[in-house]
Order: sequence, then structure tokens, then C-alpha cells
Amino acid sequence: MKKSTKTFVISDETPNLFGFVTKTDGIDLSDFFENPVLLFNHDYNKVIGQWTDVRVESGKLLGVPMFDESDPEAMLLYGKVEQGILKACSAGLTPIQFDEQKNILVKSSLKEGTLTPVGANRKAITLSLYDTKGKSLSGTDVKEFLLSLQPTQADKPQNQTMKQSLINAMVVLCAAAGQTVALSATEDEFEAGLKAAGVRLSALTNQVNSLELSAKLLAGKELDDLLTNAVTEKLLSAAQVPAFRALGEMNIEQLKVTLSAMKPAITKPVEQQRTITTTTIDPNDPTAKWTYDEFALNAPDELKKMQVNDKARFELLLSAKVKSARTKYSIAADDEPDMNI
Repeated sequence: MKKSTKTFVISDETPNLFGFVTKTDGIDLSDFFENPVLLFNHDYNKVIGQWTDVRVESGKLLGVPMFDESDPEAMLLYGKVEQGILKACSAGLTPIQFDEQKNILVKSSLKEGTLTPVGANRKAITLSLYDTKGKSLSGTDVKEFLLSLQPTQADKPQNQTMKQSLINAMVVLCAAAGQTVALSATEDEFEAGLKAAGVRLSALTNQVNSLELSAKLLAGKELDDLLTNAVTEKLLSAAQVPAFRALGEMNIEQLKVTLSAMKPAITKPVEQQRTITTTTIDPNDPTAKWTYDEFALNAPDELKKMQVNDKARFELLLSAKVKSARTKYSIAADDEPDMNI
């Protein structure tokens, strides 16, 4: 690629041949950066290179063309650019938002930049427009397409900048004073109706804000209490609270229904590990090495006394018996037996 020494104005805010202005800061460059093709005269069959150093400066979209050195026509055009013979540049845009009253293309998307032999405004910049499917728009189609776009904020009723709760309150107060004011009324119309009702807009705004804040605080306390009770009643764990809080903030009534259908979680108590203290046994005692079964068979009364007077030895004998039985019959060791029998 051969980079030009010339910087072109791809677009600026000078009125174009269609009679409107394109806002430079409203041009979306994301699609263009994915494929910054350099065309000649908006002809898709004449891709002569790419754009580089594309940037916005002082309300202008600037760029430097790079030419395909393997393309003879591209190199011919490169020579004309460097000699100052070819100076005109054109932006290929898809309109997104158009302000009909001010005749301004507020938002658009840049699809391609092209060199062209003839400019159409004082800055020698032309313009080509495409619809959402990439089809080039003719002069007769442009105005109709622009008018079909999303309206700008300025076209909306003035009161849309106010909260709906405040608008509703103003409509009610104006009606009480015998003033019929529509929901779409302007702020000045509301002011006149409120004046007849003896209410100032600023005072009403403060009152509505105060009521909304109080309602928000009450709703927050109700949600906190609801979640606290759910944890206490074991309907929720502490880890589940954030997710259920999010549900409650969106729709607290739905949260109430959800909690009412839940059952307390069943938790298995954690068994304390038993600590068995060993006892001192006289090695000369003939029963010193007896097992639990030997005591049960030969000296059952001694076994009963051991359970009371030498509990540690009794539990050792019983534990050894249980382990022997589990080993013999391959029983899984789920829980330790209750030694206090």
C-alpha cells in the first residue's frame, strides 16, 4: 500500500448538496473501522485502497488515503492526488436520526469514503447516502428516507423531560381548578393551570419528590423486613438474599408470592466429634484384655457397673465391637453409634 501525503476532509458540517448538515460528532465509525475501504466515485467495483489516520479534529472527519500498489488504476489516481489534480472526497453514510426542523443529520454511520472528481460544496466534499440495507439512495429518495427516521428529542412534547408522576399530579390539580390540561401539555400550559389552582410548580415538584422518597424508603424497609424474616424462618440462606433482593426491587408482590410457596430448608445437624478418654487398667487383672462380648457373656454385672463407673473403658469396648461387626458384615460407617446405652 502506498500512503498519500495528502489529508482529506471526509466529512464536515458544511451544508451538502442535499441541503442539510451532517453532525460530525454524530457519525458512528465502528463499522467503517472494521473495513475502511477507499473507493473511487462510490463504485464498489473500484476499491483502490484503504483509509488510515482517520480522526475527528475541529468538527471535521479527516483521513489519509492509502493506494493499492498492485492496481494500475489506483496508482494512476495516487499520482493525481499527489499532484493536486484530484482533491474532492465524499463520505458514504447511512442516516440514523434526522432533525427535520433544523435540517440536520444528527446521527449516521460511515460505510465508506471515496475519492471523486467533482465536489458539491464549498469544501469540495460530496455525499452519498445508503439505506439500512446498503442500497444507494437517489436524490428523490433521500428526503423521504430521512423523514422516516427516528425523531430527535426536540420533536417530543416539552413535558417529556418531567417525571410522569409530576405530570399526573399537575393534571389532577389543574382539573380541580377547572382547567382542562392534557397529559401532553407544555410546561407553560401546566403553569397556567396550576396558577389557577393556587399551586406553584416548584412547590408541587418538591412535594412529589418528597412523597416519592418516603415511598421508596418504606418500600426498602418492607423489603428488608421480608428478607430478614425469610432468613429467620429458614426459607432463605444468607447467600440467597442478594438474588431475592433484586427480585423484590423489581416486584415486591412477586417476591411475597415466591416466598409464600417456599418451605423451610431441612438442615442436618453437625455431629460433634466424640473424645474418648482412655482409662488405666491393671495388667494383672484377668479381665484386662476382655472384649465387650466376653464381659457380656462372663460378667454382665461387671459390664453394667463399668458403664457407670468407668465410662471411658465401656465406650472403648463398645466402639471396638461396632467396628468389628461393620468389618465382618461390610456395613458403611455412616454415623457413630450412641455410646450412652
